Amino acid sequence: MRPNPAWAEKAIKASLPAMRKMVGQRRLPDPQKELGCGYFGCVYATSDKRVVVKLTTDPTESAFWAATMMSHQVGGLVFAYNIGQLGNLKHKKRPVIAVWREAASRVGLDLEDKSTKSFVELLGEFAAFADMAKNNILELEWDNQAWTKAISVMHEEFSGRQLASLLRKEPPDDVGVRVGILLAKCHEIADRMSDDPDGRYVGDGLLWALYSGWLLSDVHPGNVGQVVRDGRRVWVITDPGLAIPLFSGHLVEIPVLEVDRD
Repeated sequence: MRPNPAWAEKAIKASLPAMRKMVGQRRLPDPQKELGCGYFGCVYATSDKRVVVKLTTDPTESAFWAATMMSHQVGGLVFAYNIGQLGNLKHKKRPVIAVWREAASRVGLDLEDKSTKSFVELLGEFAAFADMAKNNILELEWDNQAWTKAISVMHEEFSGRQLASLLRKEPPDDVGVRVGILLAKCHEIADRMSDDPDGRYVGDGLLWALYSGWLLSDVHPGNVGQVVRDGRRVWVITDPGLAIPLFSGHLVEIPVLEVDRD
């Protein structure tokens, strides 16, 4: 078994007493049971088999969980239960955040599995347009007039053919209209995903996020896993990284845990 990344091991060791106060002994991360690490963080098992802990340095992921975890739990995403910033600890100059969330099995789609081919293709299509939308959103800089236009365009009921025609044309100079068209396309793809046997819950989760004011721009085959919903195993979003807020004032303060600074 490979050793834990030094930053994650240090964060766990320094934060255990504070974590214990927040969630209790059974939900402490087990540093000997790392379930996987990515660019922004690592996931650890706990003694409660229903719950895992993710240490993340992705500010967009933690902002999304903080803003949405108090709303009703959504079937298309893993359920999040607690969140806390681990004192002043940082990795690559970013704060370290702990998120306690529902455990998932079989994380990641098998790209060679023909039975989920249509689901994988829809995820790729959504990610491509979400990435374009994200890049254009950066130009808006919370200009209220442009945002109002973008959200208005997003909610227009375009047919798939109309959207395809709009996207073939030269992008409009008005960035609000550009963003609105791209968000409308994301909505249309997520809607089709909701009709896919394997992608149903993920599509519903992406739609819920859009309606709630978030664009999940990096949901790919490695960011989904299986959980039980309605008595059967289904695919849901496990990592909503690169979550882009669509409304200003959408961020929620994350509680800061007191950790050992030694």
